Amino acid sequence: MTIISNQKVDMVKQPPHYQFGIFTANVIIEVVGKTYKSASVFYHVGNALKYLMRAPRKNGLEDLKKARESIEMAIKVWDEGNAQQTEI
Repeated sequence: MTIISNQKVDMVKQPPHYQFGIFTANVIIEVVGKTYKSASVFYHVGNALKYLMRAPRKNGLEDLKKARESIEMAIKVWDEGNAQQTEI
C-alpha cells in the first residue's frame, strides 16, 4: 500500500495510473474488446490501449513505444489473415 495525498493506494489492485475517474483501464479495454472478432488481434490492441492510457502517468515515451509495437503486431496478425475481421 502506498499513501498519496493522505489516501491509501493499492498499487496491486488499483494503481492510480490505470484509474480514469469512475472507469479503470481494464473496463475500457474490455468494452473495446467486445468489438473485435479476433482474440489474436485484440490481444495486441488491448496491450496498446493499456500502454497509451498509462503513458502520461507512468513511463512516458517508453510506454508509447510499447503501444506502437503492440499496434504493429495487431496489424501484422490482421494482415496475415489470422483474424476474421470485416473491413469498415
